[in-house]
Amino acid sequence: MNLSKGHWLTLAGVTVAVALGTGLMGYRGDSSGPEQTAQSALQEPVQDFVERPQETGTARRAGRRVAAGVSDDGGLPALPGDEVVEGLDVDGGVRLDRNGNLVLDIQLRRLLGFFIGLTRGPEDEPALKKRIAAHMAREGIPESVRLQVLEILVDYLDYREAGEALVNNGGDALEQTFERLYSLRRDRLGPEVAEGFFAEDEARVRRALDRRRIMEDESLSEAQRRQALAQLEQGLPEASRERLEQSRRLSEVSRQVTAMREEGGSELAIHRLRAEKLGPEAAQRLASLDERRHQWQRKLSAYQASKERIENARGLSPQDREKALEGLLEEHFDTDHEIRRARALARIRD
Repeated sequence: MNLSKGHWLTLAGVTVAVALGTGLMGYRGDSSGPEQTAQSALQEPVQDFVERPQETGTARRAGRRVAAGVSDDGGLPALPGDEVVEGLDVDGGVRLDRNGNLVLDIQLRRLLGFFIGLTRGPEDEPALKKRIAAHMAREGIPESVRLQVLEILVDYLDYREAGEALVNNGGDALEQTFERLYSLRRDRLGPEVAEGFFAEDEARVRRALDRRRIMEDESLSEAQRRQALAQLEQGLPEASRERLEQSRRLSEVSRQVTAMREEGGSELAIHRLRAEKLGPEAAQRLASLDERRHQWQRKLSAYQASKERIENARGLSPQDREKALEGLLEEHFDTDHEIRRARALARIRD
């Protein structure tokens, strides 16, 4: 996908702007970050709505120590932020479970955020993907997992762009903005990736919003407010606990669904499991999401097969081949968003 200039701004700053009236903050902005400007009830990390400014690689150093500069990447393309992080550890990492499957967690999100934080604009996207791929290869990550991570990167960049557009539209209360972002994450990333990337942050944000509601509730006396805040410190309110429990159930059901599909389970059996564990409405929403994903995969598979035929066709001039390939995109995909995503995935596979 092509990345707009705004894509490279931290949505953390946008979120606090929604709450406090502050302005946008550049992705590699001041290290104090928007959390230093939050006050009173919003001092909890409301900025975690979308991203953390620390994901630029200037704060956390969880990965293997490597020089970030191009000279230590064996001639790989440079990124604008290389000098800023030269000599620092790459933040985050790719973890595999005991069966060799990719673990979808905040460490993976931090890894993607580290390298995104080295970029400045859409012209850096090809180099970004090469650098992430090279880092994973150096760490001994299997090729199939590297491809999976790069496909997640495409969806993650798409989510960030859509998330920024959402919060920039304004007009919604903070709680409504959060709920819309919560849904957007699961729509663009899928439930498993969204939970792995954001569940911890979302729990903290919900707690911050609960505190904000208590502080703004004019029906409470000072004594009642202090008691409510004390109870909040001791444990999450019922609504937040229910949401966390729902997230845990969703993660567990997602693992069960993956296992069922690997064993050849039917879609009817999967729907029944989801309805039993999550409720009929959630089961229907997940079924609709599955169908959209299947439709996308069918389009993508058909496009890739046609693309391969054209690339292997004899007698075509380079100009005619390029024209035919461009026409394929419009033939197989319905929207500009789908075309951008297909192009990005094609570049990864090539």
